[in-house]
Amino acid sequence: MTPEPMPKNVAACRAADLSAEHAGAQGAGGWWTGGLRLMSKSRPCLLYGYVELRFRDFAGREMARSVPSAAGAQRDWAVLGEAQVLWTWGNWCTPNIAVASIVAMLPSDPTPIIARIDPPMLVGARCYDAGTLTSVSTGPVRPWPTPMSMLTAPPAILAARIDAPAVAIAGARLRYVLTLTNLTTEIVALDPCPSYREWLGGHPLPTPSPPQDWPSWKPWVSITQFGGLAKEVHLLNCDGISAIAPRESIAFEMRIAVPADAIGADTLRWSFAMFSTPTASAPIRIVGR
Repeated sequence: MTPEPMPKNVAACRAADLSAEHAGAQGAGGWWTGGLRLMSKSRPCLLYGYVELRFRDFAGREMARSVPSAAGAQRDWAVLGEAQVLWTWGNWCTPNIAVASIVAMLPSDPTPIIARIDPPMLVGARCYDAGTLTSVSTGPVRPWPTPMSMLTAPPAILAARIDAPAVAIAGARLRYVLTLTNLTTEIVALDPCPSYREWLGGHPLPTPSPPQDWPSWKPWVSITQFGGLAKEVHLLNCDGISAIAPRESIAFEMRIAVPADAIGADTLRWSFAMFSTPTASAPIRIVGR
């Protein structure tokens, strides 16, 4: 095949020209995969080379950075209006540390482009070998998927609503109802069944103080830990349901395990796993048994 010629009449992308947002993540087979959405603030621009991703925790410390796929294996340029960078994370052996932001670094501009994750997400990669470094790989920038089905549809196609008890019990399984409503005059297909994520944001724990024997000359950097975090990813149960009729709604029973340390006010949230809409949330108060 004749290689596609790289455009010559498009200005190169600078970090100031772009914004970024987290596009969701889910675990499968011990790996954690997700995407970063890059958007041009004005007119399209040309990005040549691979985008590096750096994952940071709540305190801004770097947890991991990506390694691009093999040079020359895939086309390494794209014209950006709205695009995505897909990543895969493997072998994470440090528990209870959440990703709070993803930083994109362009190949020709050292200025970081920050996509914040709110609430922060615990790393979904499984630990295979504590003696081996964690690894994150990325592919080239790809166009954002063209809306062709329910999964890549514009935000106005579906609406989501959570009906949940006002009070949940810590350490128990919470049952609630998620209702999807077709906002259009067309049938919305549920084939294949999409994955979804549900989560509780948790709450920050008291900042730890340095141990009594901590050297006075050595700086103490405290790490904010979170209690009561819960996040689950599942496949929507579409058995017997192939579509949602125009202006109709379908209700699904949902369940999420409430952590034993999730005491106090929180917010229950729901969304599709790989796409930003529709989303739903409901305030909830968690009490002890």
